[in-house]
Amino acid sequence: MKKIRKLTFIILLFFSYPDTGMAQQVRALYEKLAQTESSQDIYTSLNLCKKIIQICENTPESECWYSNIMRHVYRIKGKSEFTIYKKELKRQRLTEAINSLATSYNLYRDPEVQFLQGYLKAVQSLLEKGRPDLSGLVFCWEAILDIYARENWEISPQLVVKTKQFIEVSEKFARPGLGKNYTGVFAKYIIVLACDLMDKGNLNQTDQKYFRDIRLKFASHEGAQWQKWRNNSLPR
Repeated sequence: MKKIRKLTFIILLFFSYPDTGMAQQVRALYEKLAQTESSQDIYTSLNLCKKIIQICENTPESECWYSNIMRHVYRIKGKSEFTIYKKELKRQRLTEAINSLATSYNLYRDPEVQFLQGYLKAVQSLLEKGRPDLSGLVFCWEAILDIYARENWEISPQLVVKTKQFIEVSEKFARPGLGKNYTGVFAKYIIVLACDLMDKGNLNQTDQKYFRDIRLKFASHEGAQWQKWRNNSLPR
């Protein structure tokens, strides 16, 4: 429902600009996009996003760039591409999703988009050979802190869900074979940080136990220097 309200608000913004043939075309496509996203028709959503991008990237008109429409179009495009990736398991889809979300984030700096971008970058890194890229974990953690700050330093149920997703993907970087090198040490460290952050919230007993058990699992070998580093890393 929240997503539909956002899309409706952006559509209404179009009516404040002078009518041009191009504005009318983009407006009509965006109205269709709002309908297809709410119905979860991912292939149609993706095609509509591509049509809007093709029109808007070839014009400096305000209808495209001063109503924040493009950040929403790229966000929807990225989420659609990721959903299709999960169906097809084609890595090119995953790369396209990451690039779309990165464009959306660069346009508006939405931490929700940054979190998804970081999560997908972490997934992509785990699929590739060689030393894993930790930037995805960093993006996720930055997004979690930004959402925490945006919500007036409160731990919301949505933030708890995101933190669990973050921990689940971070655990894969701390698996045997990576656990003793820098990659594994960093993953364990940031998992403990996430658990410490959740400890600041008023969680239910199930969530309290989850984060307590995870913290015990990954903090069992931390040394004095690491403990000092961790204590200086969370918002006060």
